[in-house]
Amino acid sequence: MYQPIPITIPKITKQLFNGEERECIFVEIVDEEYIACDKASYNFWGSSKRGTYGKGLLNSENDLKRTERIGLLGQMAWGKITNEPVDLEYRRGGDKQDALIFGKYKLDIKCASYNYGVNLIQKINEFKGPQKIDKDVYVSSFLHSEDRKAKIAVICLVGFSLQEDVLKAKVVPARRGNHINYEIPFEKTKSIIYLIEKINEFKEKQKLIKNTLLGKL
Repeated sequence: MYQPIPITIPKITKQLFNGEERECIFVEIVDEEYIACDKASYNFWGSSKRGTYGKGLLNSENDLKRTERIGLLGQMAWGKITNEPVDLEYRRGGDKQDALIFGKYKLDIKCASYNYGVNLIQKINEFKGPQKIDKDVYVSSFLHSEDRKAKIAVICLVGFSLQEDVLKAKVVPARRGNHINYEIPFEKTKSIIYLIEKINEFKEKQKLIKNTLLGKL
């Protein structure tokens, strides 16, 4: 597990998506944190999957692990904003979730390569196999900017959707590849600010309970 430097005062900026305003959090990932994501991208279980999806839809000769790195940068951004460790280890079969919130809810971070205006979650893979929508919360984010040479990236955390929101979403063919996606417009996501606030409130309550119990020992 990798513990990033936490962000105590997040950079909140209002953004327009399809004419609707959302408060987003911009997270800068630099130096050692960026290097950690880049290094882990070469040891990523998802790369071993069959077909074009496993090869990485964004990868090229000039950037062999772009797909994997962007996903890990999204996880690093979440770790920094929630002060939680990021799992960069190789795990056969993949992670059960990117994070666990409120002690029990599985969370997945979706990070697009740029601002598409939507979050895409795979429904059917290229081999016509259904994909499980088994996370409780899905965070929408995108890569706002990146300088590989300078080892810096900025991730925009846009909002979140519940599992039931995803299952009700519009179904669309992939923009790249032959799979099928659920499409979640950014303007339809719930407030990322609200989610972070509730997570922090939960942590404070847990800390208070722990300190109270310790005081009674």
